[in-house]
Amino acid sequence: MDRIPPARRARKHAAAAVPGLAAIAGFGFLLGIITGLVRIFTQIGSTWLFNFQLPFLPQYIALFIAGIYAAQNRWFDAIPDRVGKACTLAALALIVIEPFFIHAVLNSPEGISLITGGFHWQSLLYALWEQMACVMIITALARVFSRRLNAQGPVTCAMAADSYTVDVFHPVVLIPPTLVFAGIALPQLTKFAIVLPLAIAISFILAHLIRAVPGVDRVI
Repeated sequence: MDRIPPARRARKHAAAAVPGLAAIAGFGFLLGIITGLVRIFTQIGSTWLFNFQLPFLPQYIALFIAGIYAAQNRWFDAIPDRVGKACTLAALALIVIEPFFIHAVLNSPEGISLITGGFHWQSLLYALWEQMACVMIITALARVFSRRLNAQGPVTCAMAADSYTVDVFHPVVLIPPTLVFAGIALPQLTKFAIVLPLAIAISFILAHLIRAVPGVDRVI
């Protein structure tokens, strides 16, 4: 017999309100601060076991948890227009200013090392830009897709189910064709145009085969 009071059940299943612009910006700012602190000790480009990149660990953890919480509360389908538009404008502004910042860094005596990590204010500023831009772009795209592209056919439905597995295993797919084309005399854009669709297709095929193993789809 269910002994949970009706009022308590209602509170348990009530969806949390969609965060506003201030909350989204605050999340990105806090994530940027934490990322900047991590990069004092481990710089961009440094890897760990299985090519795991510790400089991006805060982002991996925070966005994984935030994505689950957002999906459980159906935030992706309920982003207010004013919040979505504000995040879109913020994302565009951040994208526009980034080349000027990078140009200034590259023309400094220390060069790119100023933003890859270490105890530099430029590294912290870049981490803040990176994470703020990340959350703004995610929110803006979520609104666009929920309004205009919120439909799936059989193929896109299968690809959506396999997408997390693609995220986990795509480095295994990317490395071989990258090494193959590294020694071929072709323009870089041509190599990119060939490798990109090939890698995407192979990544999703591999992910689908992995998830076809009994029990695996319950984990990834």
